[in-house]
Amino acid sequence: MTANNSFRQSPTVKLIAIAILTLLLLIPAALINSIVSEREQTGQNAVREISAKWGQEQYITGPFISVPYKDDSGKIDYLYFLPDKLNIKGELTPEVRHRGIYKAVLYNTKLTIKGSFAKPVADFVGIAPNKVLWNGATINMGISDLKGIKKTVVIKVNGKGISANPAAAEQVLPNKNATEEKLPSVDYSRSSGEFEAKPGMASTDIASSGISAGLDVTAAEVLDFELMADINGSSALFFTPLGKENTVELNSTWGDPSFDGAFLPDTHNITQNGFNATWNVLHLNRNYPQKWVGSKYTVSDSNFGVKLIFPVDHYDKAHRSGKYAIMFIALTFLVFFLTEILSKNPIHIIQYFLTGLALCVFYLLLISLSEQLGFNTAYLIAALSVVAQITLYSYSFIKKKRSATIVFFTLAMLYGFLYTTLQIEQYSLLLGSIGLFVVLALTMYLSRKIDWGNLRADDTKATGANSL
Repeated sequence: MTANNSFRQSPTVKLIAIAILTLLLLIPAALINSIVSEREQTGQNAVREISAKWGQEQYITGPFISVPYKDDSGKIDYLYFLPDKLNIKGELTPEVRHRGIYKAVLYNTKLTIKGSFAKPVADFVGIAPNKVLWNGATINMGISDLKGIKKTVVIKVNGKGISANPAAAEQVLPNKNATEEKLPSVDYSRSSGEFEAKPGMASTDIASSGISAGLDVTAAEVLDFELMADINGSSALFFTPLGKENTVELNSTWGDPSFDGAFLPDTHNITQNGFNATWNVLHLNRNYPQKWVGSKYTVSDSNFGVKLIFPVDHYDKAHRSGKYAIMFIALTFLVFFLTEILSKNPIHIIQYFLTGLALCVFYLLLISLSEQLGFNTAYLIAALSVVAQITLYSYSFIKKKRSATIVFFTLAMLYGFLYTTLQIEQYSLLLGSIGLFVVLALTMYLSRKIDWGNLRADDTKATGANSL
């Protein structure tokens, strides 16, 4: 044997070559992971298109009262008054819509909102009472996506109805650039109390969009309100706890809710047939008062609610499984290398390379099949296909059933281990640590009798075409 062949067949050189090959195979693994991200983005775009026509995530803010006032320079700003009590009951009916292979969860919710305001008093520091423009007072309801409103919203204040029709023409409301002379005055002389209300609010300090109506804030010491809202939305429904005391009750037939936001429900019950949840929030639990001037506070930080999620997100699991690519490649190559040393049958680096590509193709099969069949079925098919492919291929050049069987069981255990790890995400780090420890211990045991210092490639049986 020449010195050059001895160098090429050195186990040390083979290990270095395998290590370099492992790192190079991370390139196709990364490209496949980018395909997963692209498919996920395409799915999100499809969901957004469906939601855009039905109604986006809905954020319900209010009701609250806004009253314009004129500062010393003549500029209009707003005083905001929040309710003492705010009680919301909602029935949320979900529906799944499809666009091609993608699906989105939509919903219709019927909300009953009740509560009360104390009579607004302009006792703000630095504001003269004669500067407050009570005739421009409005009651406002923040709704993030107005096209989701399905029926006319009727707001009753002290038993009188204020019709808030989202299909009405745009209302001319006072804004911060208006002067006192330009402010519209509300005719409170109507005995019915049915004042015209339109979409839009005088300012966006509290909510970016919504409906509003003129309100006589001087009519009573306590302003009791009640309204019914029929609203379409998608994916999530959130509320803002504007009251001193807030109670929100939600019921739905969706069996996979995710409670999110600043507050979790005090009580909830989740079954396969749906869920119900109740939140109780005090004004002491949030970082803004019951009344203020202008845009001092951001109320959205206190939003809470529920997201309607699908129980299996195959894109998320495909991303997580891709993180184990280097471990799969390295461990499979380790099994090949030990088989090569123990059986004294050299394996060519090209055979390592083709095996590594098969391991990378697993992730491509997984994402493409999961879009059609679901993650669990796709995982089973992809894993069985790749395990069978590599086992048959390894038998073709190892020529020993025992060694090929070892490759089969090694891969089967690896894919079984990965599937278990994906199912119990909370314990993935623990399982991964234990798995690597076991693999290392097994490797030490199998290689304990190998004399690495005296190992020579000329001890092998094969030469020429099958060598490195």
